[in-house]
Amino acid sequence: MQKLYIKSINILAITLFIACFTLLKVNALSAETFHADDYLRYGLPLYALAYSVGEEKSWRGPLQFVLSLGSSQLAVEGLKSVVAKKRPDHKPGGKKRSFPSGHAAAGFTSGMFIHKRHGLGAAVVPYALSVYMAGARLDRNKHDAADVLGSLAVSGIFTLIFVDKYEEGAGGDNFHASSGGGFVDDSKGIFKYLGGVSYEDRTFFVSFRRDF
Repeated sequence: MQKLYIKSINILAITLFIACFTLLKVNALSAETFHADDYLRYGLPLYALAYSVGEEKSWRGPLQFVLSLGSSQLAVEGLKSVVAKKRPDHKPGGKKRSFPSGHAAAGFTSGMFIHKRHGLGAAVVPYALSVYMAGARLDRNKHDAADVLGSLAVSGIFTLIFVDKYEEGAGGDNFHASSGGGFVDDSKGIFKYLGGVSYEDRTFFVSFRRDF
């Protein structure tokens, strides 16, 4: 468990450094001021993606994260346009795009992905930072509690749809030898039907990996 936390902190430090460096460059070229919650909006997804790539060394986890994050952000943008809710700090002539919070959705989707894929222990850090980010949005009067709860619901729905638990077997992610000599795919949820890889191809892949 200690190694898990150390690994999480190391990956988080690297991804947040990249996000902060990028946003500082953007900030220097624009009149907009970025705050801690702005950095975390991009840092947490980078962290989740880097954690998945480093931990799994396979395509399934990163692809699941891209699908869940992309879908949740598209849903957020659609809801913002449909609901057209004013922000708490709304100014005359300003856009009505308060519900739900895109920042919170990005953070919660990242934390939920790691939680469902790798367990609660691995998700403690991103969850804590997601809560901090949501609180910062409330404190800066950019959103109210309903906006944050809406983001939490959106993140949960798409995590449930696209993400399954990572279990490394004989052939890798969610794929292991059965007692009858064949191979079993333990994928959960809708992602089981998105792979597009035949049974024969996966059997060959497992056999190839075993030979080497």
